[in-house]
Amino acid sequence: MIPHIKGLVTKQAHVDIPENTVEEEYARNGFSGGYAHLYRSEAPVGWTRIEGPLRPRAFDLRSYVPPSGADFLASRRDYLFNDDVTISYARIGESMDFAFRNADADEVFFVHAGQGELESDFGFSQYAEGDYLVIPRGTAYRLTPRAATELLIIQCTSEVRFPEKGMLGQHALFDPAVVRVPEPGPRKAKATREFELRVLHRGEITRIFYPFDPLNTVGWK
Repeated sequence: MIPHIKGLVTKQAHVDIPENTVEEEYARNGFSGGYAHLYRSEAPVGWTRIEGPLRPRAFDLRSYVPPSGADFLASRRDYLFNDDVTISYARIGESMDFAFRNADADEVFFVHAGQGELESDFGFSQYAEGDYLVIPRGTAYRLTPRAATELLIIQCTSEVRFPEKGMLGQHALFDPAVVRVPEPGPRKAKATREFELRVLHRGEITRIFYPFDPLNTVGWK
């Protein structure tokens, strides 16, 4: 890509925006690929009225109350979807008594509220309000809330990956130093009960039962 600069702009994107202007990021693929930063005298969202199917909509998911005694899967509600992405919302207050594997999509959780532990095939991670949890497709996991947890869930059939950063540098969007990865736990004692793994594939749930905890990884690379 060859950069071109015309008119009144800032030297560095998103920094020291010229007075009495607003910055708009215009790109072909979100934060990836070709892009332009447009500096406008008025905000492009300063409309007075929009008519037609592109009219923006706001969804207040805080009013959603899951069914009494709902588990993690029962509490999830899908709100927006297309062939690639599904946006869901969930509230959980109890530990999952089963492990779950999404064989259809990568999942990204944004923790709106709560804190707890994510146990997966890769080990243990703590989560708290404001965290993003990225779970690759096919990874089995279990959530253990320490406080009532509210999650915005993004399911993607295509791979969730970091965008190209180009001239913005490696620290664009976030500093890679803040990324945490799970730590494998100690080897588990021999089980004395049955464990359940629920697998979502092509929209249907398959239940698999084990005489041991299937989240039993002791190392990974």
